Amino acid sequence: MPGRPRKRAAILRAAAEVFLREGYERASVDEIAALADVAKRTVYNHLADKEALFLAAFEAAFDRVNADMLAALDEFPDDPGDLEHDLIAFGRKLAGCHLDPEVTALRQLMSSEATRHPELVSSWRDRGPGRVAALLAERLGKVTALRIDDPVRAAHHFMALSTYEVQFRATDARKPSAKQFDAAVGDGVKAFLRAYDRHA
Repeated sequence: MPGRPRKRAAILRAAAEVFLREGYERASVDEIAALADVAKRTVYNHLADKEALFLAAFEAAFDRVNADMLAALDEFPDDPGDLEHDLIAFGRKLAGCHLDPEVTALRQLMSSEATRHPELVSSWRDRGPGRVAALLAERLGKVTALRIDDPVRAAHHFMALSTYEVQFRATDARKPSAKQFDAAVGDGVKAFLRAYDRHA
C-alpha cells in the first residue's frame, strides 16, 4: 500500500514537531493527528501508544538530521592533498550541522527526557555521533600523514575539538558569528593536528 509509508512519515514528522514544541507530557496525540492530517485512530494503527510514537518520531528525526553529517563524511578524501585544509573543510561541515535549529531542539529535549527515556539518548548516540565516529575512524586510519594508534579515539577527539565550541554556542539564543565559527573549527583542527600529525 503506497499510501501507508507516506502516512507514517507524515505522522512521525508531525509528532517530532509537536514533541519538540510541547515536550512529552504536554504533547497531544490529537494535535499530532491533526497536524499530520490523519484520524487519531490512524496514528494508533501505525504506533501502538504515545510512548511508541515518541520514540519512533525521534528515531526518524535523528536519521533526518544525521544525514547531513554522513553526507559531509562522504566528501572527506581518503588521501588529502592538503591535510589541514581538508580537515578544516570537513570540520566546518560537521560543526555546521550543529547549528540546525532542529538539532539544538533535539539535544535540549533529550536532556529533559534522559531520565524518563534513556533509550532516546542511546538511539541518538548510535544513529548519529557513534555512527559518524566509526566511519570517520575508518577514514582517518587511512591517512598516512597522521600517527594514529586508536582510530576510534582519534575520531572522537577530532569531533570534540572541531565541534564542541560551536555546539556550546548553539545552545545560546545567539548563534556564533562567522568569525567565531571559523576560529572554533580552525583552532580545534590545529589542536587535533598537534596531537596526531606524524610530522608535528
